[in-house]
Amino acid sequence: MKKIILVTLDGAPDTMRPSPLEMARTPNLDYMAENGICGLMDNEITGKDFSEAANFNILGYLEHPGRGYTEAIGVGLNPGKYDICFRCNFATVTHDMIVLDRRAGREEVGLDEMSESLNGMRIKDCDITFKHSIGHRGVLVISGDELSEHVSDTDPKKEGKKVKKSFATLPEHHPEFPVAKRTARILNEFTDESYRILSKHEANKKRNVMANIILSRTPGRYMEMKPFEKKYGLKGACIAAVTGSIGVGKILGLNAVQVGNGLTNTDLGAKIEQLFNLIKTHDFVWLHIKGADVAAHDKKFTEKRLFLERVDREVFSQLINIDNALIVVTSDHITSSQTGEHVLGYVPILIYGAEEKDSVKKFDEESVKFGDLGIIQASNLMEKLISLR
Repeated sequence: MKKIILVTLDGAPDTMRPSPLEMARTPNLDYMAENGICGLMDNEITGKDFSEAANFNILGYLEHPGRGYTEAIGVGLNPGKYDICFRCNFATVTHDMIVLDRRAGREEVGLDEMSESLNGMRIKDCDITFKHSIGHRGVLVISGDELSEHVSDTDPKKEGKKVKKSFATLPEHHPEFPVAKRTARILNEFTDESYRILSKHEANKKRNVMANIILSRTPGRYMEMKPFEKKYGLKGACIAAVTGSIGVGKILGLNAVQVGNGLTNTDLGAKIEQLFNLIKTHDFVWLHIKGADVAAHDKKFTEKRLFLERVDREVFSQLINIDNALIVVTSDHITSSQTGEHVLGYVPILIYGAEEKDSVKKFDEESVKFGDLGIIQASNLMEKLISLR
């Protein structure tokens, strides 16, 4: 039976035409496209969370916990069954709470110290856990009685906007509304405290861009999930830099290994080395590569193109030589280099190493439309791959 290697190029597709993927020189990816089968994939994303929802869907799990819980697991926390978890950013705001930089310059300097100053608070009889994860990101966990994940984000998602006040997202007649309202108040109090503490923090003196507030979004809590190995009979592993993807792997019982920094200067050599080690002892390895998404969020078209070329040189040049394996290349979502935002839409996919072959010659958003895979639902991908083994 063939091994399965799934490579997710986070945010690689684009809205611009020609796209970075079309413009990139990717001879190895194109070789796999020419000698494999291609098509488009519907990642079945329905909510605000694109990345981790898509990753769960691609692995065959349409029901999954919220992003906040996934991030908490990925960063090594162990939230209780009724704890509420949030995905967070260190950010920069003015004194009147206008967001200047949602990512505080993407600097990591001093963020571990700042996290310690926020960790361990008590607000309205609830315990606050806060941990810096990677880059400008962090995780907030609220532990206590009478908590709900049905609250809105404090992150306005754009610079120039005011920090939002969280509120209950349930109708007032809903029996859980009072609990959600209480949770929103706790989150708002934490946000205010984060501004008070971080604005005066000594670590900001070492930074180029001040980090003076925590913005929170995508709440989530525990959900029981069927382990990947029980679902498919495959022993699986995951290689990623960002904690969200590591969290997906851990929740599903994959052997999750954190490698790289999630940026365009990430150590791709270390990722591919880890993949070759894991494929010896696992039936399935998921390799997540983040950099293209980051470049697109920063509206850096050329940087995104150059990173995709680097991935082709350093990763796919190695993968095409693996024997007795199905290699799948796809993405979790579109990220526009024009707007810097995630966009709903089909993403390209190729499967290399099967007996089948179609007429596609290049791997990009437009070329794969003519492939024999047609349009495949993300939740059907694993069963398709198992049938091709």
